[in-house]
Amino acid sequence: MNQLIQELECRHSTVFPIIYSLLSSLFFALTALTIKLVPEVAPTQVLYVRSLFTIIMLKWIAKDKIDSYPKKQLNKLQWRGLCGGLGTVAWFWAVGLIQSSEVIVLSKISPLWTALIAAYITKTDRLTQKLLIIIILCIIGVILIARPPFLLQILGENNEDEKNDYDIHMLGVILALSASITQSIVQVIISNLAKSVNQMTILQYFSLYTIVLPMLFQLYNQFPLKFPTQKEWVFLLLNSASGGLAQFFMNRCFILGKLNKMSLVGQSQVLFSYFFDIVVLNERINSLSIIGSILVCGCLISVIL
Repeated sequence: MNQLIQELECRHSTVFPIIYSLLSSLFFALTALTIKLVPEVAPTQVLYVRSLFTIIMLKWIAKDKIDSYPKKQLNKLQWRGLCGGLGTVAWFWAVGLIQSSEVIVLSKISPLWTALIAAYITKTDRLTQKLLIIIILCIIGVILIARPPFLLQILGENNEDEKNDYDIHMLGVILALSASITQSIVQVIISNLAKSVNQMTILQYFSLYTIVLPMLFQLYNQFPLKFPTQKEWVFLLLNSASGGLAQFFMNRCFILGKLNKMSLVGQSQVLFSYFFDIVVLNERINSLSIIGSILVCGCLISVIL
């Protein structure tokens, strides 16, 4: 079966990475949805269950692959696990605070961070006038999604409810932006590991860190832990399956496809998340958030192209 899939991937080398990227986007949106469906369970607890489930499945179906890799790549695997783990904890926590569509839009800013890293840290690119304009427009989009009090006051929408919810909303925005920074680092590391390390090994190190880090964050989060009900267990297992598949297909698309092109196709995650927020959760999407999302996605497409 594996040989047949590999032959198809070689024969259709441009199609399969796109399919994998679309599947990854769908499963990431499903992961965010299932977090929303268990509001009484701490996001760190949801992530812990998911990571434990993934580790067990990897040990069961791919033991010979995850235990074999060049030892010289160990440092990169550790960094992939740490950066990915920190970003995922921030992402799960943000989904519990604000709308999942907003989290996904903000966490997708990773190509912008990559461009800034290339301009100022690695010195492999330069900050052009076009890129500077795109960054400014992207910042405006983020401000619209964040909806700070001064903006609401200008628009005449500043009320007591908005003031009370602002701190929680802003924390969710900051966490989502933090997840986008780690995602840009993870994409680069995965691309470097692609030719020498099996993707199951990459997923294993990611899962190991997302078991340890949630327990550490829980010490500061103070969100009470609980034993899930039968219904919550169903959603937790669905979250585990969708999260593992999302990571698997993300790794696969970045291994087989070009980084910029896969990042572009990955913006489809925004559409999936808005669909779930509106159709499944019946949430009211703020008009400022929609405008900001369109602006941010447009900027990201310009950066990638």
